Amino acid sequence: SADELASYQRQRDIIADAAAARLGIDAGRLRAAWAVADTDHQQALMGGLTQLGVPYRRNTSKPGVSFDCSGFTTYAWSQAGLNLARQSTAQIRAAAPRTKETAQAGDLVQAVAVFRLA
Repeated sequence: SADELASYQRQRDIIADAAAARLGIDAGRLRAAWAVADTDHQQALMGGLTQLGVPYRRNTSKPGVSFDCSGFTTYAWSQAGLNLARQSTAQIRAAAPRTKETAQAGDLVQAVAVFRLA
């Protein structure tokens, strides 16, 4: 219903504001990025945020206890009902290619370091 959608959007904005404050970034930009993401991406983001403060620990995926990188993304996306491979390389290989223009909040992207010799 329209009321449920409005309530969901208000809650999403409250979560975005809290995340922005914790990260020291602009809340309006974060809200806008989340608002244009599809529902699965939004649910994965919110699922991941429930684990803020949970420590990193290699080879683990225990909500509320510890995660490694791929364990965390597997958990977050499972909150949206999607199953990811457990290993990060397999996750990146299975992900649809994204550009700066097509990426949504919550997408898995591969970071590439570029070094320049002086």
